[in-house]
Parts: sequence; C-alpha cells; structure tokens
Amino acid sequence: MLTITVHFTGCIQDVQEFGSDDEHAFSRVAFDLEVNGTMHRDLHVVVKQTAGSDYATSPLEVGHVADYHGPFNHDAFQREVESYYRSLVGEGGMIAVGPGARVRMRDIQYIRSRTVTFEGDGGSSRGW
Repeated sequence: MLTITVHFTGCIQDVQEFGSDDEHAFSRVAFDLEVNGTMHRDLHVVVKQTAGSDYATSPLEVGHVADYHGPFNHDAFQREVESYYRSLVGEGGMIAVGPGARVRMRDIQYIRSRTVTFEGDGGSSRGW
C-alpha cells in the first residue's frame, strides 16, 4: 500500500505574482510530502478561486504539486488542500469572514501546521 503524508506549513492567499487578477484569486499552499517514508521538502501547490466568491463554499481548483512527479493520489490530495485552505480562510478561519461576505484580501500569509495521511492510488501529482 502506498502511504502519502502531507505536512502543511502555510498559505499565502491571493498573490498577484501567481496570476491573481479581477477574475481569479491564486493562493499558494506550502507543505512537505512524505511518500512511503521518503520525504520531499519545500513543495507547494497553487489554489485557484473565483475572485470575490464565498471562501467557505465556492469551488476551488487545486493545481499540480510543483517539483514532485512521483506516485500520488490527486483526488485525495485536493480534498485535503481544500480542507486546509478553508480552515485558514473564511468563516471559522484565522481571519473570520462571515457567510456570504464578498471581501478580497491579498497577500495574506498564514502559518499553521497540519498533518494528514491518505492512500496513494499510483496516479500522478498532476492537477490542472
């Protein structure tokens, strides 16, 4: 069985240098990745969200893991990234934004550790 552990370390929300504009907000989630005991450090993934949309419920697009091309399970990873991102941003997050609020916060850096483990499916780390 392929075991994947993600050690989330932080997030930078809505970063213009990643392509954020008036239509989409791009954020970067940082983490270390452990695959069957082998550690891959200082990785990140870009999260895309429609600008001004509800942080708690609007769809997120999770990109591919930069600088990792080994076995993976992108579907499980995407669920965990979404959960982590929403725990930082929006209602109940580190900066509380109530339901239905349409607030735009840029270049906000969050630092919060979280570790999750899931089974790999042998697929690649490629997202959109």
